[in-house]
Amino acid sequence: SEAMIRADEIIKNTYRTLMTRGMKGCYVYCTDDGLRKYIKEKLKYILKCGYKKTKIYARNCVINEIDRQDAKKFLDKNHIQGYGSGSVYLGCFYKNELVSVMCFKQNSNKKWELTRFANINSKICIGTASKLFNFFIKHYNFNEIKSFADRRWSSILEENLYDKLGFRLESILKNPKKLDEMKNH
Repeated sequence: SEAMIRADEIIKNTYRTLMTRGMKGCYVYCTDDGLRKYIKEKLKYILKCGYKKTKIYARNCVINEIDRQDAKKFLDKNHIQGYGSGSVYLGCFYKNELVSVMCFKQNSNKKWELTRFANINSKICIGTASKLFNFFIKHYNFNEIKSFADRRWSSILEENLYDKLGFRLESILKNPKKLDEMKNH
């Protein structure tokens, strides 16, 4: 409807204005209870509201390959988009507990895509993304690694996970897939 199109334009313009000022904002309307809880926890972490979670440091962790089923179970619980397909699944373990997962998919000869990364929602994991990524770099043959970021969670105006891993922004998609479309892939 015309009203929905207009509302979508207003939300997008507000979001762009906030980003140009170095601010983050979002409008959340959830009918899915699990997604609502996930977003609420993520926002509490971002805003540092009442957050007293255990901190885990990567230097105290071990990296191992994990199977697809373990990656799927972890990502469905801890990543907003759930499981993402891959060819390689890496797990970061703290005292034998899986606390972070990173997935890579080989798209063509030596061209890879980082498809998912997530930390366990119940803890703050410091440095695990770098440790997982460096493990991949050391153990796999590649010419290129690409990834796609949801800018609602990884702003381009501040240092984010992609900056820390050494990625550079190549382009911004004009019409990215909506969350519900991505969860079904």
